[in-house]
Amino acid sequence: MDVAWLKARVAKGKNGVTEKLDDMGTVVNRTAETVQRLATELRPRLLDELGLPAAIRWQTREFQSRTGVVCDLEMAEELPDALDPVRAVAVFRILQETLTNVTRHSGATRVLVRFHLTRRHAPRRGGQRPGDRPTDHARLAFLGLLGIEERATMLGGTVSIRGTPGQGTTVSLTLPRA
Repeated sequence: MDVAWLKARVAKGKNGVTEKLDDMGTVVNRTAETVQRLATELRPRLLDELGLPAAIRWQTREFQSRTGVVCDLEMAEELPDALDPVRAVAVFRILQETLTNVTRHSGATRVLVRFHLTRRHAPRRGGQRPGDRPTDHARLAFLGLLGIEERATMLGGTVSIRGTPGQGTTVSLTLPRA
């Protein structure tokens, strides 16, 4: 609004000020759009309003649309009532980070996202620590995987990451029921 106010008060001339204000306005508008998009991706209202399954469906469609990587989704029907809001947010963010890692590091052309419930309880310790994996090449990948593990651990869960170069990687998250 301030840029528009300035532009309305600056005399048009050959000094380039109005053109610079136009450019600034464009940058401000793009920045606002980016902030809105990032806020939606971090925690879409969909998660609060319609629940985890709808947010997962949205995220996988968004991922496929944005990256061109085919994203198949298999989800148990009992999932909607199974997770409290804290666990739902953690699961959603772990999914986001996993898909981000697919985009940045895997070269995959197809992804399978599978959510299901079991009667088993997650062990308190265990799983494979991201830093112990010999395939960790990029520091950003390590930090992303470390964040995934920290989210799971805070909720009493585990993460297992197993991959074979050229054949794919499986990220398994196990959380105890609340």
